[in-house]
Amino acid sequence: CSTCDHSHKAGTKRSVVKCQDIDSRAAEHGYRGSALSSAAISCSRPTAITKMVKHSDKYVWVVGSSPPPLDPHSVVKHEIVREYLSRYVQVLMSNYVIDRLVLSIVDGFAGGGEYSGEKAGEFVPGSPQIVIDALTEQGALLNVGREKPRTLDVRYYFVEKTRSNFEYLNTLLTLRYGVHRQGQDIITLPGTFQKNFAGS
Repeated sequence: CSTCDHSHKAGTKRSVVKCQDIDSRAAEHGYRGSALSSAAISCSRPTAITKMVKHSDKYVWVVGSSPPPLDPHSVVKHEIVREYLSRYVQVLMSNYVIDRLVLSIVDGFAGGGEYSGEKAGEFVPGSPQIVIDALTEQGALLNVGREKPRTLDVRYYFVEKTRSNFEYLNTLLTLRYGVHRQGQDIITLPGTFQKNFAGS
């Protein structure tokens, strides 16, 4: 973390941490100009907000067409995102007294949610699927060997400004995770990150 600011209000510890972990770790792998500029985490335990932001539109998705191919640099980025979120939950829940963690995950430039793989007909998950699957796995791991359940309560916000990309993303997430989760814990928002989360 580059900076940490700790303050106390009404007996509650609130930590505001601004991290360049994802970009710096991507740079260690030879990746420059990371699509994730930084992760800003606002944590008032047991609630946290994670925002993911990238700089430019690089891909186009159209329902009924194959998704764009995933470049090697993005493979590294996605692995870092997966590792970062998994470790983040592990650290916050390392105190076994905490039985519930509430998270809001905001992907400011979600894209279409998947890519074409190297082999014909192969699909590679994009950041929306990676985030959901990584945190679902961590939620299950929290309860291994425990009698009293621990809850990872996550709400996902996926923002995409390009209409065709947004339509593809909606279709994908509905097929992958079910229509019953749309608008509940999985929320897709059209438009820009700035428009949807101005002042957040």
